[in-house]
Parts: sequence; structure tokens; C-alpha cells
Amino acid sequence: YPAKGNFNPKQGTLELWARVEFDPNVPVKPDDPGRGQYNRSLFGVRFPDGDWINLYWNIDVRGLRFFLKKGQEYPLMLDSAQSWKKGELHHIAISWGDTARIFVDGKEVASRAFNGTLDKDMGSAVIEFGEGPCEFAVDEIRISDIARAPRDFERELVADEHTLLLYHLHETFQHDGGKQTRAAKIAPAARA
Repeated sequence: YPAKGNFNPKQGTLELWARVEFDPNVPVKPDDPGRGQYNRSLFGVRFPDGDWINLYWNIDVRGLRFFLKKGQEYPLMLDSAQSWKKGELHHIAISWGDTARIFVDGKEVASRAFNGTLDKDMGSAVIEFGEGPCEFAVDEIRISDIARAPRDFERELVADEHTLLLYHLHETFQHDGGKQTRAAKIAPAARA
């Protein structure tokens, strides 16, 4: 998806439901140079110059990592270890504004003072869900233009005046492109 109109870099919230479809407790030695193959992607905003806003499951943390990459620097890296098991369903949210936060199942599990994300033009950036190895069954995605804690997340997510992107993922999907899911709310430029 195009990030322009669907992602506010100054403040916002991403919420989604994800079922763990991999073994988060796979034995890996901390010094194994191939351990990165066990990382699992959830969400990202990628820029053509390589800058990146990303949320993923990290093997070293054994949990979620929310980071910002600008050039070769990582101005934000926020981690939250989780004791997850394959097959579990979790509500995951991140928010950004004057503080970066990670929420799991409605509870704040990590935070750090940090202003916004990357102060960049969203015109050429793209939003990615499950890019690279994912192994999460993702459902109910909502991106808002304000930083907020999850609320009413145990029900189907709904659009409000702050919703930029809402995706229920209820439609039947075929990988060959025969049937595709459609967002319930998306920026007009992304519909074309």
C-alpha cells in the first residue's frame, strides 16, 4: 500500500491481530550467524533510500522489536520479550508521538520517549505487511493518525475519525490473484 495518506509519521497507532504460526522457542545459539532466519515480519514502512519503520518478532529478544532505520543509524529500537507459543492469538499494537510504545493484548509492554517516526515525505514510501518470512496469520489491521492505547480491541476493529487504514481480511483470498481482500478504509490515492 502507498504510505501517503495511510500513515502519519508524526503520530499514530498500528493495531492488528496475529496468530503465531511458528515455534517462537526454537533452540538457537546466541552467536549463530544464521539466527536471523528465525525473525518474523509483521509490519513496515519502507522508503526507496533504504530508510525503514518496522515491527517484527526478533529471535534474539524472543519477542517484538519496533525500530526506525535512518541511513546506517537506528535512532529507535524498542524491544519486548514475549512468552508466546505456536497457535496463540495476540492483539499487537504500536503507537508513536511523543513516546514510542508496544502493546500486547491491551497492556503496554514497552515504551521510550521519542518524537514521531521518521520525518520524511511519505510520497514514495510503501506499507508492508508480512514482507519476508512472516508466519503470522494476520487479521484486523487498523492504522490511525493519533497515538492511543488499544481500546475495544476484543471486538472487530471499526473506523473512526482518526482511522487512516482499516483492513478486516474477511474476504476469501487466492494467492494467484483470483480473489483479493479489500480494505474497508484506505486513502483515496491508494484505491487507484
